[in-house]
Amino acid sequence: ELRAPTVFLCVAFTARGACVTGTAHGELMLWETGSLVRVVRAHAGAVHALCVHGDTVLSAGRAAKLGFWSAELDVVGAIDLRAALDGLQDEFGRPVSASTSALSVRALATDGERIFVGTRAGEVLQLPTS
Repeated sequence: ELRAPTVFLCVAFTARGACVTGTAHGELMLWETGSLVRVVRAHAGAVHALCVHGDTVLSAGRAAKLGFWSAELDVVGAIDLRAALDGLQDEFGRPVSASTSALSVRALATDGERIFVGTRAGEVLQLPTS
């Protein structure tokens, strides 16, 4: 099967020094000592953001979903950002809602207690890790 060349959109390094890359095809690739050791289908669309905390790799893309992976890229869990916003209110008491395209993730960070999500719409969401 012919496929376009792989386009890497983001990169992160695990605690043990392995490299994880996110691709335009929605894959995560695990690299160790310069060799590709694993490829997993992570998201329906492109993977735009990665971050690592301890032994957990977080990934996100345009589909408004966060993926949680082990350092070996085994699935640990996932969060749908639309569901995470359900029931939240803004400072005026109005329900918080957003379209899937507005929740397209462009940046991720965590301090272990919170996950910070930068969206295509220019917002920064703060989610608890538990």
